[in-house]
Amino acid sequence: MATTPEQPVASAASTPAPKKAISRSTDRTLSIVMLAVQFIFVAIFFVLYSIGFALSVNTGGLAEVAENITLFGPGVVFIANLIVSVVLMNKGRTAWIATLVGLIVAPLIFVLGNVLFQVGLLPSN
Repeated sequence: MATTPEQPVASAASTPAPKKAISRSTDRTLSIVMLAVQFIFVAIFFVLYSIGFALSVNTGGLAEVAENITLFGPGVVFIANLIVSVVLMNKGRTAWIATLVGLIVAPLIFVLGNVLFQVGLLPSN
Protein backbone atom coordinates (compact mmCIF):
# COMPACT_ATOMS: atom_id res chain seq x y z
CA MET A 1 0.00 0.00 0.00
CA ALA A 2 1.45 3.27 -1.09
CA THR A 3 1.48 6.03 1.40
CA THR A 4 1.08 9.63 0.45
CA PRO A 5 2.17 12.55 2.49
CA GLU A 6 -0.58 13.75 4.69
CA GLN A 7 -2.21 16.90 3.49
CA PRO A 8 -3.38 19.32 6.10
CA VAL A 9 -7.10 19.11 6.51
CA ALA A 10 -8.76 22.47 6.93
CA SER A 11 -11.41 22.25 9.55
CA ALA A 12 -14.62 24.13 9.04
CA ALA A 13 -14.39 25.64 12.50
CA SER A 14 -10.99 27.27 11.95
CA THR A 15 -11.78 29.13 8.74
CA PRO A 16 -14.68 31.58 8.66
CA ALA A 17 -17.23 31.09 5.97
CA PRO A 18 -16.98 33.69 3.24
CA LYS A 19 -19.65 36.38 3.33
CA LYS A 20 -22.19 36.15 0.60
CA ALA A 21 -21.94 39.45 -1.21
CA ILE A 22 -24.99 41.14 -2.63
CA SER A 23 -25.06 41.09 -6.41
CA ARG A 24 -24.52 44.31 -8.34
CA SER A 25 -27.95 44.19 -9.93
CA THR A 26 -29.64 43.80 -6.53
CA ASP A 27 -27.53 46.63 -5.12
CA ARG A 28 -28.46 48.93 -7.99
CA THR A 29 -32.14 47.99 -7.77
CA LEU A 30 -32.27 48.61 -4.02
CA SER A 31 -30.44 51.91 -4.41
CA ILE A 32 -32.69 53.15 -7.20
CA VAL A 33 -35.87 52.16 -5.35
CA MET A 34 -34.74 53.89 -2.14
CA LEU A 35 -33.67 56.99 -4.07
CA ALA A 36 -37.07 57.09 -5.79
CA VAL A 37 -38.89 56.81 -2.46
CA GLN A 38 -36.72 59.56 -1.02
CA PHE A 39 -37.35 61.78 -4.06
CA ILE A 40 -41.12 61.30 -3.75
CA PHE A 41 -40.91 62.12 -0.03
CA VAL A 42 -38.91 65.28 -0.69
CA ALA A 43 -41.17 66.44 -3.54
CA ILE A 44 -44.48 65.88 -1.71
CA PHE A 45 -43.43 67.47 1.54
CA PHE A 46 -41.70 70.36 -0.20
CA VAL A 47 -44.91 71.22 -2.06
CA LEU A 48 -47.16 70.74 0.97
CA TYR A 49 -45.00 72.66 3.38
CA SER A 50 -44.10 75.46 0.98
CA ILE A 51 -47.83 76.19 0.69
CA GLY A 52 -48.24 75.95 4.46
CA PHE A 53 -45.27 78.21 5.17
CA ALA A 54 -46.48 80.72 2.60
CA LEU A 55 -49.78 81.00 4.45
CA SER A 56 -48.21 81.19 7.93
CA VAL A 57 -47.22 84.40 9.64
CA ASN A 58 -43.46 84.82 9.76
CA THR A 59 -42.33 85.95 13.16
CA GLY A 60 -38.65 86.02 12.26
CA GLY A 61 -35.78 84.46 14.13
CA LEU A 62 -35.90 80.74 14.76
CA ALA A 63 -39.08 80.19 12.74
CA GLU A 64 -37.47 81.48 9.53
CA VAL A 65 -34.35 79.37 9.99
CA ALA A 66 -36.45 76.30 10.80
CA GLU A 67 -38.60 76.96 7.75
CA ASN A 68 -35.54 76.80 5.51
CA ILE A 69 -34.29 73.64 7.25
CA THR A 70 -37.68 71.97 6.78
CA LEU A 71 -38.03 73.00 3.14
CA PHE A 72 -34.49 72.53 1.85
CA GLY A 73 -32.80 70.11 4.29
CA PRO A 74 -34.30 66.88 2.90
CA GLY A 75 -33.58 68.08 -0.65
CA VAL A 76 -29.94 68.71 0.19
CA VAL A 77 -29.71 65.26 1.80
CA PHE A 78 -31.30 63.73 -1.31
CA ILE A 79 -28.84 65.43 -3.68
CA ALA A 80 -25.87 64.40 -1.51
CA ASN A 81 -27.28 60.87 -1.31
CA LEU A 82 -27.71 60.74 -5.08
CA ILE A 83 -24.12 61.86 -5.70
CA VAL A 84 -22.64 59.43 -3.16
CA SER A 85 -24.73 56.54 -4.51
CA VAL A 86 -23.75 57.17 -8.12
CA VAL A 87 -20.07 57.41 -7.19
CA LEU A 88 -20.25 54.18 -5.17
CA MET A 89 -22.10 52.35 -7.96
CA ASN A 90 -19.54 53.49 -10.54
CA LYS A 91 -16.70 52.23 -8.34
CA GLY A 92 -18.44 48.86 -8.00
CA ARG A 93 -18.96 49.22 -4.26
CA THR A 94 -22.11 48.61 -2.26
CA ALA A 95 -24.38 51.66 -2.53
CA TRP A 96 -27.63 50.54 -0.96
CA ILE A 97 -26.33 51.23 2.55
CA ALA A 98 -25.68 54.89 1.68
CA THR A 99 -29.16 55.24 0.20
CA LEU A 100 -30.70 53.66 3.29
CA VAL A 101 -28.87 56.16 5.51
CA GLY A 102 -30.11 59.01 3.31
CA LEU A 103 -33.64 57.61 3.41
CA ILE A 104 -33.51 57.72 7.21
CA VAL A 105 -31.70 61.07 7.60
CA ALA A 106 -33.97 63.08 5.25
CA PRO A 107 -37.15 62.60 7.32
CA LEU A 108 -35.20 63.26 10.51
CA ILE A 109 -33.99 66.60 9.11
CA PHE A 110 -37.59 67.37 8.11
CA VAL A 111 -38.90 66.56 11.60
CA LEU A 112 -36.11 68.58 13.23
CA GLY A 113 -36.95 71.61 11.10
CA ASN A 114 -40.65 71.23 11.82
CA VAL A 115 -40.05 71.01 15.58
CA LEU A 116 -37.81 74.07 15.47
CA PHE A 117 -40.47 75.91 13.46
CA GLN A 118 -43.12 75.12 16.08
CA VAL A 119 -40.78 76.24 18.87
CA GLY A 120 -40.05 79.45 16.95
CA LEU A 121 -43.77 80.22 16.80
CA LEU A 122 -44.18 80.00 20.56
CA PRO A 123 -44.68 83.39 22.20
CA SER A 124 -41.63 84.53 24.13
CA ASN A 125 -42.16 85.83 27.66
